[in-house]
Amino acid sequence: MRKFFLRRRNIKISEENIAEYHRRTEEMQKKRHSYLKQRLEALNDGIIAIIITIMVLEVPLPNGQNIASYYNFLGSLSVFLVSFFVVANFWYELGQSLALVDEIDKGIIIFDFVFLATLSLLPILTKWMMHNPSQLAVVNYGIVYMVANLLKTWLAHSQFRKVLGAKNNISEMMTKVIIGRFVLTAIFNLLLIVAAYFYPQITLYAYLALPIIDFFFPEDKAPQKKVLAFC
Repeated sequence: MRKFFLRRRNIKISEENIAEYHRRTEEMQKKRHSYLKQRLEALNDGIIAIIITIMVLEVPLPNGQNIASYYNFLGSLSVFLVSFFVVANFWYELGQSLALVDEIDKGIIIFDFVFLATLSLLPILTKWMMHNPSQLAVVNYGIVYMVANLLKTWLAHSQFRKVLGAKNNISEMMTKVIIGRFVLTAIFNLLLIVAAYFYPQITLYAYLALPIIDFFFPEDKAPQKKVLAFC
């Protein structure tokens, strides 16, 4: 036994063995990150499905033959449709963003969790607007909508940097485009929040129109297309 351990101590690790070790380690890391991406996509789908389910369960049913109750039902249904299209559009854009990469790191997972946490506030804010569509309700809805939009934009930026690399001309151009979009998104949403304070009912329907327009917006306007146009 002693001779065996002495022989083990005298073994010299060749450069080929070291290279093989690093290669296998990298393969294991890629498999792990790819597995994490699949789990994250499944988690996103599950949480967003739960968010939509909770929102539709908050729609109050009409009370008998009461016309006023029926109008209240239609109003609550329209509020649900606003939130449904908002969440559905976020799901679509999040899926588009994650499709850019084959594997993810912890930074992207953290951003995704914060985004989902923000999105999870929409059901309670939707319920608030159903029962009391006041200025404060629409303003708070607008704040959450703005934060979710900014997080989504920055999450897309993280994906692009991972794909393109941190230091090259295309990555730098993409960073400028994303930062510009980030600033414009913040300004536009702040204007919507101000409008929600003075015209809550009109702004509520604006929140319905925006995700529908954004969903059917041509793909050639995407940030990555703008960057490639400079190349």
